[in-house]
Amino acid sequence: MHPLLDIAGNPAGFIYQNTILHPISYNVFGVILGHCVFGLKGTVIGKFFDHHLYDKVGRIIAVTGSRELSDKLAPLDQAKNIQQAWQIIDKIEDHAAPWIEPSPAWSEKTLYDVLEQ
Repeated sequence: MHPLLDIAGNPAGFIYQNTILHPISYNVFGVILGHCVFGLKGTVIGKFFDHHLYDKVGRIIAVTGSRELSDKLAPLDQAKNIQQAWQIIDKIEDHAAPWIEPSPAWSEKTLYDVLEQ
């Protein structure tokens, strides 16, 4: 499991088996298919590459951090995570991958705000 860090370096979520988990509840609130990141409503919110999660205009939403940050986490309910991931995947209607030109600028929105879209 890899933490996703916000602009301040705080965990904003975790990547686990191509899902994005909430940092406290560990509920799935995004999935990564290929490089495309889909939010709770099944829409593309951006892309994940080079250890950065970018929004659709190329601003950074989060970056991956050291695995050591996630070593002390509680065990995950994998069956629940798989079910939640499939709920998002079932909502995906548009599989088109947008072209994203990465920028060094950070998004004004939080990871959770973007994934709620």
